[in-house]
Amino acid sequence: MEVNIDLDAIALLVSFLAPLIILAYIAYRRFKISQKHKKRIESDWYVFMKAAKREDIHNVIKYGILLKNNVHMDSIHLKLIFEELYKLKHIEDKRFQSLKRNVLSQIKKWERRGNLV
Repeated sequence: MEVNIDLDAIALLVSFLAPLIILAYIAYRRFKISQKHKKRIESDWYVFMKAAKREDIHNVIKYGILLKNNVHMDSIHLKLIFEELYKLKHIEDKRFQSLKRNVLSQIKKWERRGNLV
């Protein structure tokens, strides 16, 4: 008994399924990241505000970046983050200044798109 395998059919099947599997994996990862962000936004916000009041620059930077990159962040809270960063304008840390510029650029980007409240 001889098995005749059509290599063209296999190549076609693989070239069709590979992108679907990759897209499914990307969608799954984005979903998991979104879930993680949704769970953490409140606790990150609390720690950020507490650190800003104490002028704990390390935690302000750490949680400011986490909040800025959170997919569930809204424009109101992003503006509040910038206001808290602006209150600490006397700080000369490069990472802090970079965070402040990044938050401001995200606010401006949302304003251009009309996503800002």
